[in-house]
Amino acid sequence: MFALDPVLRHISVAAGAIVFFLSALTKFRSLTAFTAAFGAYRLVPARLMPYAAPVVPVLEAVFALGLLYVPMRPFAALGLECLLGVFAIALLVNLLRGNDAIDCGCGGFVETPSEAASSGIGYWHVGRVAALAVLLWPALQPVTARQVFVLDYATVFFAVLFIVGAYYVVDLLLANAPKLKNLRT
Repeated sequence: MFALDPVLRHISVAAGAIVFFLSALTKFRSLTAFTAAFGAYRLVPARLMPYAAPVVPVLEAVFALGLLYVPMRPFAALGLECLLGVFAIALLVNLLRGNDAIDCGCGGFVETPSEAASSGIGYWHVGRVAALAVLLWPALQPVTARQVFVLDYATVFFAVLFIVGAYYVVDLLLANAPKLKNLRT
């Protein structure tokens, strides 16, 4: 059976926990805006929206914390993968419907003002969801039993720093997409 190096799992777990926990916090901080974005997808009946929308950040936070607790890690990673699958389907359904002028409701690092929300969703958002799914994949895999050394922890630290930084940059680019479009015209 194929087994990964434990450093890859540590990177996956730490980066996944940080990204999803911060995403959940952003959604909690602006729950009204997230509920409006969630409703714009038109996948849940309007009368259930006030109850269904808060479930998403709760699940993200619980699963992010679950990644850090070893006995719960496989369940948390699988839960996040399922959540990402739902996000990807919701994005694709709305893109195929032509309903692309909605806020993604992603809850990344950058809280976009309402004008930026009009930039809408696109296939970049689906790509970001796919990248997050790939990021979590090592958390579901068995690892070798080798000892982890100090240099390995430094590798984990810098890799997580890079991944979270790259995610922040992508989030910033998506939030500023309308301004970038205006520069081209």
